[in-house]
Amino acid sequence: SMVSTQSTGHYYITNNLSIAKMKFLLCLTLLVGTTYGAVTKCLNEDLESTACTAPDNVVCVGPVFDGSKADGESEKARGCSAAVDTGSCPAATCKSCDKDDCNVAAAAKFECPSYVVDGEGLKEADAKKTCFKAVDTDGKCKAPGDSAKAANAATFGADNVCGACAEADVTNKICMTASSAVSFGAVLIPLVALLYTLF
Repeated sequence: SMVSTQSTGHYYITNNLSIAKMKFLLCLTLLVGTTYGAVTKCLNEDLESTACTAPDNVVCVGPVFDGSKADGESEKARGCSAAVDTGSCPAATCKSCDKDDCNVAAAAKFECPSYVVDGEGLKEADAKKTCFKAVDTDGKCKAPGDSAKAANAATFGADNVCGACAEADVTNKICMTASSAVSFGAVLIPLVALLYTLF
C-alpha cells in the first residue's frame, strides 16, 4: 500500500511537471513568433518611414512595377500590414516583405526622346517623355528604324515611346529598341574622350 501511494504521488508530480513544461514551451513559441515576426516601421505612400502598430505590424506591403500605370506602379497601397496571403496580396499587384522600411519604390524614372513628323520622315522632338522602369533594370525606348516614315509617327509620339518595340516593327525595320543605359553611355563616352584630350 505504501509503494502504491508513493507511485501515485510520483506520477501526479511528474504529470504536472510535464504540463507545466508544455505551457512554458507554448508561451515561449508565441513570444518568439511575436518578437521576430514583426516589423516596427514601413514606408507610406509618400515613401516616408512610419511606425507600425499591432495587428498591422507583421509585414510591409507595397505595389509592384506596372508599366501600364502613369507612375509605373500597381494600385496596391504602401504601408504596414497584418499577415498576408496570395488572396490579400497577389503577386501580380502586391509585394510583401518582413524587414523595416523594406517596401521601397518599385519604379524608377527615366527619359525617352519622342519624335514628330518632319516632311516624309520623323525627327526628334524638343521635349523628352518621362517614363518608368522597374528598379535596377534598364529602361527601354522606341526609336525610328531605317524604314520608319511619317505614317508611323504615332508609334514614336510621347504617348507611346516608352518601352520596347513590337516584334513585327523590329522585323520590318520600322522600330529599334534603345536602352536608357546605352543612351547614357553614348553621352558619357564622348565626354570622357573630350576630357582626355584637354588634359
